[in-house]
Amino acid sequence: KQFQFLDLLGIPELTDYVIEFGNVGIDTSTYFVLPLNIVSPEKPVNFNIKNLKTNKRIEFAFFEIDGNNGEFSADGDNINNSDLIVFLKRDENDSLISTWQLLLNPSSGKRNPVPGDSLILKLFKPFQNNDQFYFETVVTSLGDKDNLIEKFSLSQNYPNPFNMETKIQFKVSGINNVEVTIYDVLGKKVKTLLNQKVAAGTHFLKWNGRNKNNKDVASGLYFVHLKSGSFALTKKMLMIR
Repeated sequence: KQFQFLDLLGIPELTDYVIEFGNVGIDTSTYFVLPLNIVSPEKPVNFNIKNLKTNKRIEFAFFEIDGNNGEFSADGDNINNSDLIVFLKRDENDSLISTWQLLLNPSSGKRNPVPGDSLILKLFKPFQNNDQFYFETVVTSLGDKDNLIEKFSLSQNYPNPFNMETKIQFKVSGINNVEVTIYDVLGKKVKTLLNQKVAAGTHFLKWNGRNKNNKDVASGLYFVHLKSGSFALTKKMLMIR
């Protein structure tokens, strides 16, 4: 599931993974520090994790609860004694951020992973009947592009990434009905910021990171979608709490 520890919330990455088990030393965990100074040391482990989308190894933190032998295991009688793997990735500043977390919860008496075992995690969302997809307009010539930008534009929100609040700027050439909506990464509507006629010119909106029920949304990727008549534009936004 999505990693969460106190106020630290992971940013899920939509991809599939495979965990392959072998002898201790086939890979090494990454040094990573959680709030309250809880440390995942760099140590040899008996598994590695591959991103199936990129076909590359990923970095991970390993919090070994039940011992210190580098083997990923679980306690079938008490899940609180089970080891924890935290999936990691690098952001644009080359800093480590958490994404997913994994622990085992086997029935009492069942065995732990052994060399030769593998586990495939399917986290990339498949298409579903009620999905909604939004595409930016593709222009065919520089003249068309200049004309489109003059009539209708959506600027990148600022700041981005943001924490508490972000500003959204758009421009229309005449009196038009404009709808500005926030969607999450799964295509679900989070909140409608505007749905009314506006005058020609540049306009500004603010989003405080809350949904239509006025509750704080989780950290992650969101989309601001602006629609007016036959025109539609979308920008990505990153919320980090």
